[in-house]
Amino acid sequence: MTRQEQLEQRERESLYLMDAWQELLPGIRPPSKSQWHIWLQRFDPEALLYAIGEARRKNEKMDGTMTQIHAIRFTASVANRVLSEAGDEQTEQAA
Repeated sequence: MTRQEQLEQRERESLYLMDAWQELLPGIRPPSKSQWHIWLQRFDPEALLYAIGEARRKNEKMDGTMTQIHAIRFTASVANRVLSEAGDEQTEQAA
């Protein structure tokens, strides 16, 4: 895949995830486009989608009072946990 194709794919993924954010976390402004690109360099889109879903559940438990920064940090934390767990599974399989 060329660099241009990678950038186009990342752009499509970020738009998809922004739409998911707006649907799952209405009323909480989505992260900036640059934040999505940073996240997509580190995390799989499915991990981010899962993390957004977890942020939705957390926001519901908080009666919809989650702030944007809290939602962003929580989403990143969940995505990091997913990444860590995936790494642990790969290590176990290699052993």
